[in-house]
Amino acid sequence: MQMQGSSICFKGHTVTAAELFEYCRSRAAGYEGKLIVQPRLRPARALLAIMSSHGLGTVRAVTCVDRQGVRLLAASLRIPVGTVDADNFLHGASGNLVAGIDSGTGRLLQGLGSARRDWPDIMPVERHPDTGTVIEGFQLPFWAELVDLVSRGQRAFTGLRTIGWTSRSRIGGRCWSRATVPTTRTCCRSATTGASGPCCSRDGCRIAVTGGLRG
Repeated sequence: MQMQGSSICFKGHTVTAAELFEYCRSRAAGYEGKLIVQPRLRPARALLAIMSSHGLGTVRAVTCVDRQGVRLLAASLRIPVGTVDADNFLHGASGNLVAGIDSGTGRLLQGLGSARRDWPDIMPVERHPDTGTVIEGFQLPFWAELVDLVSRGQRAFTGLRTIGWTSRSRIGGRCWSRATVPTTRTCCRSATTGASGPCCSRDGCRIAVTGGLRG
C-alpha cells in the first residue's frame, strides 16, 4: 500500500481513504469485527545499504536454554529486493535474498538467491542487486543488543527450551522481536517487565518483546 497524493494505491487499485476503510471493515467481519491497523515500518537507515527500502528485512534467530545457559543456535537475515514489500524468501520465488549470520560477530555470511522464480535454483549472490553492496561480511547494526534482547526473552520463558524469533530494527524506533512458540498453552512472561499471563492459540503462541534499540 502506497500513498499517491491524496489517493492510495492498494492491491493494484487506486482508492480513496474512505474506500480503503470500507474494505478493511468488510474484511473485519470475518474476524469478529476486529482488525488491527498498524503504520508501515521501514528499515533502520544503517540497513538500507543491504536491502531495498520497500520492504522490512528481518532477522530470524533460534535460541535455546540448557545447563550452559542461553545460547543463540542460528540466525539469518531475509533481504528484500526491488519493490517487494515483504521479506519472504519462498525458496527464491519471491526474488528476495537470504544470508546466514555469524552469531559471534553479527556479520553476514554468503548471500543466496534463486536464478529462477518458478523453481528453487539456489545460487550464491555476491552483491545486493539494488544497492550494489557486497553481502558477505556486511556488519549488521545493533547486533550485540539484538542478541541480548532475544536472550532475555528466552530466559523470561523458563518452561520453554527453544524459541524462534523474528527481529526487526526500524527507523526512529525500537528494535523488537516476536517469538513463535510451538505449544498450545503457555504462560507468557515479559522479558522487560516480568509480568505474566495466559497467551494461547490453537497452533502456537506468539509474543512480541520490545527492546530499547534505536534505528
